[in-house]
Amino acid sequence: MHFLSAVASPPSQVVVGGHVTFSCSFSWASTNNKYFCKETCSGEDILVETKGSRNVNQGRYNITDYGSGDITVTIKDLKKSDSGTYWCGVERSIKDSYQEVHLTVTDVCMSPIPSIHTAPPTTKPSTVPPTSHVFTTLPNIPGTSPNGSKMFLTSTKLML
Repeated sequence: MHFLSAVASPPSQVVVGGHVTFSCSFSWASTNNKYFCKETCSGEDILVETKGSRNVNQGRYNITDYGSGDITVTIKDLKKSDSGTYWCGVERSIKDSYQEVHLTVTDVCMSPIPSIHTAPPTTKPSTVPPTSHVFTTLPNIPGTSPNGSKMFLTSTKLML
């Protein structure tokens, strides 16, 4: 009996145009061929495999075998159609071992937008001259828009 110990932890949010990397660790498989597939893992479902190599690029897919049973798989230029169930696999003499991975690709970044609070009016005289402007820029929100550009939020305050 062969045991599989694997961890596949993509980011909680993966957006169109970005990339994701999965890590899988297989017991007793340092020299075995490893592969990554979608759906049933037969024929054309195999997206990339090591075939004795340590690092293989196949289109948008890359697999790196570290020689210890550990592999990483990266999918680049993500599309919504990449959403689904994938499998890290290792060839065994009797029966291959697998680790299931779920991937969801979204159109936009779903990061929460920071709250913007305004101070209540004050009756104290202002120390800012009436013609002065104060600009505040909030930090970038992580994520990428569908066209690949970075998303960010800018807030402008005008104090008179």
